[in-house]
Amino acid sequence: MSRRAVRLLSFGGVLLGASLGLFGCVRVPGQSGALTIATSWSEAERSQLDEAFERWLVSKTDPEPFGTGIRIDWVTIERGADLSRVVRPMRGRWDPRPLSPDIVLGGPPSSYQRLANLGKLAPIDGPGQFRWSRVHRSPMGWAVRTGAAGASSKSESNEPAATHEPAAGRPPRPVFDDPRHDPVALAWAKSELNLASWAEGYAQLVRDAGHSRRIGRQAGSALAAVARGEAEATPAIALDVVGQPGSIRFLPVPDRPEWIEGAGMVAGPGSRRLSQMFFQFLHETGQAEPPRANSADDFAVDSLLADLLGATLVDAQEELWTAWATLNQAKQPARAAMWLTQSPPWPPASIEKLEGDNAEVLVQTLIEQLTPDADLRAWLSRSWLGPKRLVDGPLLEEIAHAAEGRLAREPRFRAWLRAEWTAWARQRYRRVTRTATGWKP
Repeated sequence: MSRRAVRLLSFGGVLLGASLGLFGCVRVPGQSGALTIATSWSEAERSQLDEAFERWLVSKTDPEPFGTGIRIDWVTIERGADLSRVVRPMRGRWDPRPLSPDIVLGGPPSSYQRLANLGKLAPIDGPGQFRWSRVHRSPMGWAVRTGAAGASSKSESNEPAATHEPAAGRPPRPVFDDPRHDPVALAWAKSELNLASWAEGYAQLVRDAGHSRRIGRQAGSALAAVARGEAEATPAIALDVVGQPGSIRFLPVPDRPEWIEGAGMVAGPGSRRLSQMFFQFLHETGQAEPPRANSADDFAVDSLLADLLGATLVDAQEELWTAWATLNQAKQPARAAMWLTQSPPWPPASIEKLEGDNAEVLVQTLIEQLTPDADLRAWLSRSWLGPKRLVDGPLLEEIAHAAEGRLAREPRFRAWLRAEWTAWARQRYRRVTRTATGWKP
């Protein structure tokens, strides 16, 4: 073999090793004493968990055969990452891609429910042989700048202690990130929708989006804006505020749920015994519990809600800003605001506009373009020919579960629905802008 060929092979090996190293430690299948965990948690949280796991192992009377020297290789992932892409099967023993982790830690419970349904999680030892666990992390509330409305100035500490005074009121101009990419923003939006009626919660989200800075396109953008002084407050979990500048405080909100995440053991080859020990540690120390039957943890419903909010609040935010600015000078702003803050109609607006003798034929033609599945076509026909209504939580659940969930998984329908909601929102906001003074909807 020539020197040139040898150098090329060596360089290729370096590149391969570097690409594998991007995902953390390169692990040989079956290696004992090493546990790979993929998580979006911060370095401080990972260190605390690592130390707690080590202490728990020491407390065991018979830690053999691994002793107390179990090494955790942490693989960091972005908050909001699609966990189904993090957990992927190997194509063969010599698959050059980085291995799937042994455990996935963090992320909304609905994502773990989806992974379990896809068969990507292994059973966890315990009553019922559940496939993932609920992990208690942190209360939800406001991350606010010191001196902002609702912030207390009695203490300079920004530790997320339960002794912090609750928020005195809602910050006037909160910011948040795109619910399609930030699970905390989506969880906060869900809490708004469940606080009173769904319609009132949606109207509050429209008001927030219409009076705030541009919604962040990725998780963490809003908190960074508060840290830079560009915004006063954002929904956050207490642990996210740790390590932020001293000018940021966490204010818990009593009527908001605790931020719950999931954890699961990846199916396939790996350190199964070590993974079981880690989940035993989480459950014995009260950091995790088996999943509950809870409709709020439905991935399909969450995904539809994220699409709705992303289309009407994020993609149409510029038109929404203009509409609110116009309403502030209108003669009847309350009446106009009520029309502005309504959710989209169902059937969608473009379906309602089809009139005349050929309307039903045109609707059927559109349905045929959206899905080849006869059951899905029948469901859409029945739903669109039924009574008119506004989009709300129960309707999103109906769409999510239609034909055993196949409609929500149909990519052509989902793409069309997102575009439909975005177009409707932009047209509605522009119409409010044009007619706010005369108010002729």
